[in-house]
Amino acid sequence: MLPLSYSTPFRRLQSLAAVLAVSLALASCASGPDRPLFNLAEEANPVVPGFEDIRFYADDDGTNFRDHVFAQVMNQVEVGGMGILKKGRSDWLMISGGGEDGAYGAGVMVGLTKAGKRPNFDLVSGVSTGALMAPFVFLGPSYDPQLKSIYTDIDSKQIFKVIGLRGILGGMSAASSAPLRATMEEMVSDKVLDEIAAQHRLGRRLYVVTTDLDAQRPVVWDMGAIAATPSQGRRKLFLDVLQASASIPGIFPPVFITAEADGQTFEEMHVDGGSTMQVLTLPTTIQSMEQSRRRLDKRKRALYILMNNTMRPRFEQTKTKTFSIAGRSLSTIIKRHGIQSIEIMYDITKARGFDFFVTYVGLDFTEDLPAPFDPVYMNALFDYGYQRALAGDVWRTAPPTGGALAKN
Repeated sequence: MLPLSYSTPFRRLQSLAAVLAVSLALASCASGPDRPLFNLAEEANPVVPGFEDIRFYADDDGTNFRDHVFAQVMNQVEVGGMGILKKGRSDWLMISGGGEDGAYGAGVMVGLTKAGKRPNFDLVSGVSTGALMAPFVFLGPSYDPQLKSIYTDIDSKQIFKVIGLRGILGGMSAASSAPLRATMEEMVSDKVLDEIAAQHRLGRRLYVVTTDLDAQRPVVWDMGAIAATPSQGRRKLFLDVLQASASIPGIFPPVFITAEADGQTFEEMHVDGGSTMQVLTLPTTIQSMEQSRRRLDKRKRALYILMNNTMRPRFEQTKTKTFSIAGRSLSTIIKRHGIQSIEIMYDITKARGFDFFVTYVGLDFTEDLPAPFDPVYMNALFDYGYQRALAGDVWRTAPPTGGALAKN
């Protein structure tokens, strides 16, 4: 068995993505379905009809993060909010992508419940596979059976259906994500949305990141606000966002979301949130926000990062083939991006007085992946995360660099 590298299946998907990129460049005349043309000013702020204040761009100067996160917290404190604000601390969880390696994070959460050491997270965010996990993590231990089922009872047939060359050259993706949508439809009911909405009203927050491919910007969706909106379209939009966040460009088709701006109605193209960020990253301007927040809210804060993959570089001689070189390069870029995101978050939290915790798959997990979303592999990885949580050996307090890589 080979040690697991940065998401073994994603090495394969990244290689396929490289193949797709080259294929599309060579077959530039091929295209998917036509889209109506539209153009927006840079300062435009599109809205989704029927919904208010449900999303913001994550790459601005921090203003949106302040208005959507800290302002809500301070408002709850001012009015004597219940629930999370009665605690002496506030715990935030950021969940990364990683495909079937999300089994690790699911195992960790269920294991922490069993060990009696799972924080009641006030803020949960997810990217890609982390987006699919996030609603159930947000709702707490009572949804552990659903969380476990996603990564131990599901195989590739419930995730995707390969289209092949026809999809690559004449469509939008190499595979259809219709099976994933059907799986999500079964698991995310109106009851689930009602419970998320109830927690949202208590001041807790659930966020999911997608990438607006037209604008080339990360979009943060307030899933609790969507769930709390009295609209018949709330469940469809909720599911659209989850599906979009997990739609690897070129592998799965994008998700189109209707929006309005500048007097126009158009279809935004949203893809995997991991295209722009591995995890939802705190803005560097958080210090000034914290100073305002502390006038009212004296709680200690802790940031937890759950990386559903390994962080350690793995030697593998690259073949002298175009697609091998392209795939390996893309894999390296993504891995370094993930490590750098953690390092940035660590520096921010230490400078602002947050406690910092991170977990990722260790080098002692050696199960090989025979095929994407293989049930045996996912069950083994789930159990690995579960056992680490039970043993109290899951959280690290520094980024996975230098000596930390050698040990983990």
